[in-house]
Amino acid sequence: MKIAIPDRGSLAKEYFERYEQYQEIVDWLRRDLENLLNCEGVRAIVRARIKSFESYYQKILRKCKSSGNSSLCLSINDLLGLRIVCPFLDDLKAVERILERNYTISQIERKGNGHNFREFAYESTHLLLNVPELMYTCYGFKNPVVTEVQLRTILQDAWAEIEHQLVYKTGAEDTVQRNRRKLAAINATLTLLDLDIQELRNVEEQTSASS
Repeated sequence: MKIAIPDRGSLAKEYFERYEQYQEIVDWLRRDLENLLNCEGVRAIVRARIKSFESYYQKILRKCKSSGNSSLCLSINDLLGLRIVCPFLDDLKAVERILERNYTISQIERKGNGHNFREFAYESTHLLLNVPELMYTCYGFKNPVVTEVQLRTILQDAWAEIEHQLVYKTGAEDTVQRNRRKLAAINATLTLLDLDIQELRNVEEQTSASS
């Protein structure tokens, strides 16, 4: 059965008409998260973004193709996105607990956890955060609005950005495979560094507590 592809023009019209509202919502969430983290003594960088229309539309097309169901194509959960970047691994757990206490989280996905040491793996925790009802209704949205939140350490974030440039923006398959092998080795090194940095922090905290 042929899948009905959503009309690009209609989607673009709605996207750009709503863009300022999207921006206000995601900026409000960023400020609120920064305040919550500061109150809890967690040092982190919070970034907010809206997926570009082209990326949004291409994702809809991929979803239509993979799902085979045109009615599911428009349910994109990462049109609005937040990224929280922390210095230490334990900070990620602390941030996750703060999010769960203050928002409704509908899904948590720990990317990279299911891979063994031989596999190339992107590492990040992705959460789907429901925007508070008062926030989305005051901007005229009738349906709930979801925001994707990514949690990463500084090293995980650096690796993901480099990987995106060297793999997803490279066309030649042989170059992609060569980059993947090298990046897998770099990722392993950065993972060990994250563990070493956390261990140093633990030692410092224990020393401070006993002095």
